[in-house]
Amino acid sequence: MLGLPRDAAAVFVMGFLRRDYGAAGLFQMAKAGQLDGVQAVVALTVMTLFVPCVANFLMMVKEQGLKPALRILGVVTLIALGTGTVLNAVLRGLDVTF
Repeated sequence: MLGLPRDAAAVFVMGFLRRDYGAAGLFQMAKAGQLDGVQAVVALTVMTLFVPCVANFLMMVKEQGLKPALRILGVVTLIALGTGTVLNAVLRGLDVTF
C-alpha cells in the first residue's frame, strides 16, 4: 500500500516507541539507499500523522479511558495509512521524483 521496503516496518515500530528513533531509522535507510525520494516522503508523512509514541498513548488512556484511546489509535492509524497510500499513488502516478 505504502510502497515501502519491508525493513520500514521495524522503523515504524521504533517510531511508536520513540519518534526520534523512528526518524533516525528512516534517515539511515535513506542514507543507505534503501529508500527513494517518494518512499522517504511517504514514510515521513505516515510517521508524522501516526500517534506520537507510547507515552502519548498512555496519557490518552489515562485521560480518556482505554476504549476511547483505542478508538483514537485506530482512527489515527487509518488516517495515517490512508494518507500514505493516496500520497504514494499520486506521486507515483504523476511520476514525481525527489
